[in-house]
Amino acid sequence: MVRIHPPQSTRNARTRNHLGCAARCAQSALRAKTGRFRYGRHLLWAGRIAAVLGDTGTALSLLRGAFARGCGHDVRLHTDVDLSLLSADERHREMLRPRG
Repeated sequence: MVRIHPPQSTRNARTRNHLGCAARCAQSALRAKTGRFRYGRHLLWAGRIAAVLGDTGTALSLLRGAFARGCGHDVRLHTDVDLSLLSADERHREMLRPRG
């Protein structure tokens, strides 16, 4: 579950309020989707939401879960605007580092 941290200023309060509403709507839509083979894509979306909200630990945990369920490592993960917010974190860079 994505946690929303208290805002630091009035401007941030409005932005975080909008992001929080969008996160709740997206999570509801993800829960409503049915299908047997999602391969962790729902966790990838939840990870994007957590990254935008600034919750790095939750975002990385959700991304690990998505990869564990079969979500592929492709170029989209390296160019994703929402996930680029995590690029300062060494754990994120290590997660996306090419292997093999």
